[in-house]
Amino acid sequence: IRAKKNKKMAKKDKKVSRTKTKKKIWYKILAPQTFGKKELGETYLSAIDVAVGRTLKINLRDLTGSMRDQHVYIGFQITGVNGSTLVTETIGYQLTPAYVKRAVRKNTARLDNYFILETKTGQSVILKNLLVTRNRVQRSTKTDLQDLCRKILEEEMSKVDFETFVSILVNGKIQQGLKKKLAKICPVKEASVRVLKLVDKEEAKDLIKKSVPAKEQVKESPAEKVPAKETEAPDLAEA
Repeated sequence: IRAKKNKKMAKKDKKVSRTKTKKKIWYKILAPQTFGKKELGETYLSAIDVAVGRTLKINLRDLTGSMRDQHVYIGFQITGVNGSTLVTETIGYQLTPAYVKRAVRKNTARLDNYFILETKTGQSVILKNLLVTRNRVQRSTKTDLQDLCRKILEEEMSKVDFETFVSILVNGKIQQGLKKKLAKICPVKEASVRVLKLVDKEEAKDLIKKSVPAKEQVKESPAEKVPAKETEAPDLAEA
């Protein structure tokens, strides 16, 4: 009898602990209007504020459906929510290392440089360009190419906002215009934007203070010696 009473007492004393869990919901991530609000993926969240500010990199081929675009990655950042969907904005553009490696051949000159530019709407942008000549050229010619390249890119960037500039890059209009104008100085095999990154004003100011007067980096032969896989996503945060 005592054993039964003890069991009953133990049941009464036993506390039931329940952990409260927030209900999670699937949210679709959509690209900006520039890319037709195409679905970029889904995420399972309990609180929407956790997602805001997150970044993701998407191969351009997945957005356009064209194999010719697999050498480009686009960077997006989640900025808000609209019902059960997450909205994003474009924050970056970058060529894959494998594409850059194929673009450079023997007996050519590769010119790399980076600029801190400003869009029409006052956005600060880090831009790294890539120029590859068809033949070896003199240093004075290389300097002229870089100077004209910067002038053209500054002019184009000042006309539009960041989102629009990326869409023009995707369409190839910037690259075509560069090659045509630079050809007046020297035939160019490749004229591309290698990296494009949207940064805040403070970061841009710090970079300007730390940077020295821009000097082109010139290489007379293929310089990409680090093995690169086409499927690897480049680091858009690199500046």
